[in-house]
Amino acid sequence: MADSDSDEVKITVTLIVPPPETVPPNGDEVARATDAVAETVSLNVDGEGSINGNGDDVEAAEESVLHRDSEGGGVAVDEERRRAAEESAEGVDVVGVTSGSSVSDEVIIGKRGSKRRAIVISSDEEDEVEQKVIEKKESSSCHQCKRNVKGRVVRCTKCKQRRFCIPCLTKWYPKSKEIYVAEACPVCRNNCNCIRCLRSSKLINEMKRTGTSKTNKDEEAEFSKYLLKTLLPSLIQLDEDHMIEKEIEANRQGLSFSFSKLVCKAIGLAETFKIQDGEETADNRCSCLNLDMNADDIHNNTRNAAFREDSNDNFLYCPRAVDVHHEGLRHFQCHWSKGEPVIVSNVLKCSSGLSWEPLVMSRAFRQITKSKQDAILNVKAVNCLDSCEEDINIHQFFNGYINCLKDRRDLPRVLKLKDWSPNLFQELLPRHYAEFISFLPYKEYTDPFKGSLNLAVKLPNNCVMPDMGPRTYIAYGFAQEFGRGDSVTKLHCDATDVVNVLTHIHEVELKSDRIKANKKLTQKHLKQDKRELHLYGDNQDGETNVGALDNSLSSGDSLDGALWDIFRREDVPKLEEYLKKHFREFRHVHCFPLEQVVHPIHDQTFYLTIEHKKKLKEEYGIEPWTFVQKLGDAVFVPAGCPHQVRNLKSCTKVAHDFVSPENVGECFRLTEEFRKLPINHRSTEDKLEVKKMIVYAMLDVVKKLEEARSGETKVPK
Repeated sequence: MADSDSDEVKITVTLIVPPPETVPPNGDEVARATDAVAETVSLNVDGEGSINGNGDDVEAAEESVLHRDSEGGGVAVDEERRRAAEESAEGVDVVGVTSGSSVSDEVIIGKRGSKRRAIVISSDEEDEVEQKVIEKKESSSCHQCKRNVKGRVVRCTKCKQRRFCIPCLTKWYPKSKEIYVAEACPVCRNNCNCIRCLRSSKLINEMKRTGTSKTNKDEEAEFSKYLLKTLLPSLIQLDEDHMIEKEIEANRQGLSFSFSKLVCKAIGLAETFKIQDGEETADNRCSCLNLDMNADDIHNNTRNAAFREDSNDNFLYCPRAVDVHHEGLRHFQCHWSKGEPVIVSNVLKCSSGLSWEPLVMSRAFRQITKSKQDAILNVKAVNCLDSCEEDINIHQFFNGYINCLKDRRDLPRVLKLKDWSPNLFQELLPRHYAEFISFLPYKEYTDPFKGSLNLAVKLPNNCVMPDMGPRTYIAYGFAQEFGRGDSVTKLHCDATDVVNVLTHIHEVELKSDRIKANKKLTQKHLKQDKRELHLYGDNQDGETNVGALDNSLSSGDSLDGALWDIFRREDVPKLEEYLKKHFREFRHVHCFPLEQVVHPIHDQTFYLTIEHKKKLKEEYGIEPWTFVQKLGDAVFVPAGCPHQVRNLKSCTKVAHDFVSPENVGECFRLTEEFRKLPINHRSTEDKLEVKKMIVYAMLDVVKKLEEARSGETKVPK
C-alpha cells in the first residue's frame, strides 16, 4: 500500500489460487470463492487499507471474505486451505492501480513472509485489470460500490466489462433508465461519479496537452490578425509611456528582445496585411436588433435586462449553447467589444452529464489523508447575516444546502462557502474540473490551456502564472429579499474578464410561518436603520414597503438560480458618487453600519437592494442590467463592469477568468487602480501581469504572421 503521506489512489485486487490438492470437488464452489476474493477491493489515499471506501482493514477483510459461506450452500474456505494455498502457490498475483502512468513489477511480502508478485499499473488501464477478473468468471460486482451484488445488475453492452447494481443506479443516477445504462454505462459516457472516476485526472491531462479549442493553422493566422488589430494600440501606448524604462524592465523580467524592434515589426505587419485600428469596428451595429426582425427573433437570442430611455443596449445578447458554433465568434465579438455582458444558455446540454449534486461533490472529500483532514473537511463559511466567517464541517454545510440549517431563533441560516483554492478544486475534483472546461462556450477565449484569443495562456512556463481559477461559489439562497442577511456576492469589479456558470440549484421551501417571521424581522431591521440614520443627520422621506423588497421572484421559473446586476463602465463615476453619499445606509461585518469608505466598489462592502436601485435611478438616472441566471447559464462579464449577485436558491456556480484582447486596456487600467489602494486592502491581492501578456502575445502574433507572409501559412482575407 502507499505510504501514510502519499496522495496516490490504489486499488488492490487479490486472487488466491489454491493448489490442486485443496480444490473442492464442486467447480461452482471454486468460482464463488474466487468471486468472493475478487470483491476484496481497496480504495486508499492515506496509506491505510480500506474496502469500498469505508476505511476497513484490507487484510481483515480478506480473511472475512475467505471464511464466508455462499448463500447457495457453498463451501467455506477455511484458514488451513488459505495457508496451504499461500505456501504451495508459486506466486500470488496482486494487481495494484495507481494514479501514475508507468507499469512496473514489484515484490510484496505477504502477511506470513511469502513473496507475492505485484503488477502496478495506471488508473487509466484499470479496465484491463477488471477484464482479467471477468475472464476468470463473469462477476456481478458493481462498478460503483465495488460490492458483489446478490441482486439484479445492469451490464453494459458497449464495453462488456462493467456492471451497475440497481440501488446504485437509483441513488447516484436517478435520471438514467436501465436501458440507457445497458446501451452505454456511465463510464462509457464519461459521467461516472464513483470515487475512483471522480479522482481520475486522465481527461484533464489530455486537455492540458491538446487544449479544447480545435483550430488549424489557417484559423490561427486569422486569430493572429485579430490580435494584432486589437493589441497594437496598447503596445504603442506602452512604448510611448516607457521610452526609457521599457528596456530596463524588459531585462529585469528576462525579456531578451528589443521592445522598439517588436513595435516596428508589429506596425509593419499591420501595413502588410492592411489591418485597421480595432476601434474602427467597435461601433458596428449588431444584426440581432435590426428593426426588420420580428419580436420572436429578438426574444429568442436576447434578454431585456434594462429600461433606459434613449438606449440601444437594454437587450443583452443571449444565444443558446447549441447555436454558438453556427453563429460564430463575430456576433459575440460585436457585443463583447462594446463592453456588454453576454449570456449563453443551456451550456450543460453540451456536457457529458456528470452530476454536480452536492452528494456527489462531497464524496470526493472522502478517503483523504489525515494531514489534510482539517484543511478540507472543516471549511470556512460566511454567515450572510453578519458577514462573519465561521468553521463548519463540509458534510454539515452540504446538508444545509439541501435541508436548510436553523439558528437559535429557528430562523434559516444563510451561509456561503468561501472561495476554494483553484488548486484544491483541481486536486480533489479533477473530473469536474475537466467537465467544466469542456462545456465552456467560445473556447477561443475561455480555453485555459490553448485558447487562441486568451492572452493569459500566452505567458511562458517560466513566468509566475496569475490565479485565473476556476473558483467555486456554493451558497444557500432564498427568493425572498430580506434586506439584511441575504445570500449575496457584494458589489465588486474584476480586473479580468469572467465567465460564470450555474451548475446546480436546489430550492429549499420555507413554511408560511417562517416566511411571515422573516418579513417581520425585515420590518424590524428597516425601523432600526431609520433610527440610526436620523442619529447621523440623514433624512429619509416616506415609508419603505417590505413588499417592495420581496420582488415577486418567489413565484419565478423552476430553473431560476441567481439575480444579477451588472453596471456599465460609463456609469461607474455616478455609481461611486451615489455610494459615497449613502454609505451610512449600508451594513457590513457584525451588521454594523459602515463608518468609512476607501473605495466604494473595490471595498466589496455594498449590496444595492431593490430600494437602493430605485433611488439610484431617481437621483442619477442610471440602472444596471438586471437578469436572472438560470440553471446552465454561462454569464460573460467584461473586465471593468461592477456587478453583484443574489442567490434565489441554493446554488453552485463555477467561475473562470480570462483576458480577452478587446478588454486588455480595461484590465491594465484596473490593475493600476488596485496598486493605488492601501497596502492592506483586499483588492491589492489581485495581481495581473497585463504588460507581460501583451508583450508575449505580440511576440506570438509576429512569429505566426511572419510565417504566413513567407508563404508557410495561408492567411484568410
